[in-house]
Amino acid sequence: MACRTRPFRFPRRGQAKIRQRDRRITTKMAEIEFFAIEEEIVELVRWLLDRHCELVPDCHYESSSAARITELLEIQRLAESTPHFFVIRQDLVESPLSLREVTTADRHFFYIDPRTGGPTLQFYWGRQFEREERQHLSATWLSSYSWYEDSLSGERKKPPSALLALYSEFAKAVRAGRRKIKPGKREFWVSPHVEDLVRAGIVLVGLEGMPVDQILSAAHS
Repeated sequence: MACRTRPFRFPRRGQAKIRQRDRRITTKMAEIEFFAIEEEIVELVRWLLDRHCELVPDCHYESSSAARITELLEIQRLAESTPHFFVIRQDLVESPLSLREVTTADRHFFYIDPRTGGPTLQFYWGRQFEREERQHLSATWLSSYSWYEDSLSGERKKPPSALLALYSEFAKAVRAGRRKIKPGKREFWVSPHVEDLVRAGIVLVGLEGMPVDQILSAAHS
């Protein structure tokens, strides 16, 4: 696969859902954000694949052709360095994904314009990592924007209802067996396995200022 991964940076205050060049976009989106161990994330990715989804890595490509992956092990391997993916389903694609070209004195690559073509859902594979001699866990999430741009006509469109239904079904699957924590405006869903990690001292990225007993009591309220 002609896909060059970008250096992975561990998130500081949650993971960046939109890269710097796309922060001009402020339209509301639906999002389910949750903390999960690796095995749980694998099962949720399998859930997507079982529903005929393909995952497209958000990376630097050598050509204007993006990779569509349906093999779980390959997705899991790529997620170690490229945790962000676009989720598409061929029968719901209304226009091709758009790749933009970047050329500098020493670099040449293509990247996927996140809201042009598709439409897509966006998936982030949360990571466990060590920082300052403590284990941290970043959230996993799936999001759906309220509009996208048709890559052929340039028209802004709403995603098809079937794609929104797919997102809603995924969110329902995430909430099953998990408890909600809402320290502010953002909601997080936490599984019993993650609660055990919190008790053992792991830090949940985005909830660093929340005491452990408060996280656990909120998860059971």
